[in-house]
Amino acid sequence: MKDLTMENISGTWYQSTSKDEQKIFRDWLHGLLKTETVDLTFVKKDDTIREMKCTLMESKLPTGYTVDPDAEIHENYIHVFDLEKQAWRSCRFDSIRSIKFTLGAEIGDKETA
Repeated sequence: MKDLTMENISGTWYQSTSKDEQKIFRDWLHGLLKTETVDLTFVKKDDTIREMKCTLMESKLPTGYTVDPDAEIHENYIHVFDLEKQAWRSCRFDSIRSIKFTLGAEIGDKETA
């Protein structure tokens, strides 16, 4: 079993996995972003650490923005909507250092009848 603490290995967890495991991770993260708000920490090209609150949830996107359900998941990059900057951003899968989310965070936001 692989250690999921991404900082504990040389490079990143993603880099230490097989091509099949990388695809499973990409698909999982893409699916998660369609249902949750996620805090991603990753290393930018200039080697600085960036934290980003992002999502692909239709309900969190500004009017006029949509996510193409048939969009191909790129092998190297994830394209997400940055909720703080209100803009589309990308990061490399192999630069991700942590992923934080709360399952069902939207439940507390909804009114109950």
